[in-house]
Amino acid sequence: ATAPGTGACMTTIMAINQEIQYSEILEKTSLCGICQFLLLVAFISLRNVVALFIDSHGISHRVAGGALLFWLTYGSYLVPKVSKESNWFLYDFILGILGILATLTAARDFPHRHVKNPPGQSGTLEHNAIVTQAEMVEHSFYQGLNLVQAIYLHCMQQFPWNTPYARHAALWLVTAPWLLRHRFPVHSFSNNWKQGNTWSVEIMLYQIKKWQYVFYKHFVFHGINISVAVARNQQVLVSTTSWRIFWLALNASYAMEFFLQSLVKRGMLTQNSMLWLQRLLMTASTLAALVAVVPHLHAGICIVSVVLNFCNRGHDVLNTMILAVIAMNVLSTS
Repeated sequence: ATAPGTGACMTTIMAINQEIQYSEILEKTSLCGICQFLLLVAFISLRNVVALFIDSHGISHRVAGGALLFWLTYGSYLVPKVSKESNWFLYDFILGILGILATLTAARDFPHRHVKNPPGQSGTLEHNAIVTQAEMVEHSFYQGLNLVQAIYLHCMQQFPWNTPYARHAALWLVTAPWLLRHRFPVHSFSNNWKQGNTWSVEIMLYQIKKWQYVFYKHFVFHGINISVAVARNQQVLVSTTSWRIFWLALNASYAMEFFLQSLVKRGMLTQNSMLWLQRLLMTASTLAALVAVVPHLHAGICIVSVVLNFCNRGHDVLNTMILAVIAMNVLSTS
């Protein structure tokens, strides 16, 4: 005879083991996807290394872009080899700086100030459109967000934050860049399918990117930051393998969006191949997010963040701090 409750315990253990197996499969699949993507881009770049990186025109952007591509590829090599106890702060800091430099040097060296695309066309995916300077400058804001969030998450993991006041102060600092959002250009994803355009693969990808952005803003950025700030215990996040894969995919998504279109414009990559590479990167990013981000989130926080975004648009800092105070009080009494 078995002891009471033994069957239920065995069922729970089997469910946990199955969940771990699914997580490992998703983790390995996403790592394989991001590695394949970066290796393919690196191979294409090496075949055209002189035209892409040696030409004296716009040399600062060529150097910054080449360094960023190398650093991303180097990171994909490190992830499966470095132990979970390793400190990734220096790697993430350099990655953030390179992302900002690559974007700002592109806006300076290849300004495209007078480029105007037809309504409903963005230079990142459309074959007949060109990346504008405004799109480059807008990207620099999000590259900056990546850097400040990386610093925030590393600090929250490495140092004790014993008081709610200290945690709220750290949360305010990482959210404060949104106070400057109005100083950067704004491009709406929906403009790409609301200008009378017929359905196409590009429009489908733009629609997916729209919801990936919503997920990024309210789950990856606000959601993770608030969840870490109100957590009762110190969170181990940025050193996990799943987070390393996701962080590579996220930063690659920002950097490679423009670079792939540049390869198309230079005749080094076909439009169809570029779209397939975008699909590969988007799939790897989504799988990585499911493993790295979702388990660390408070679902209620993320949902309320989305609601506040629509009800009190343009006030991200205020929305975040109000939500953090409410979440901390609710969790402390539960």
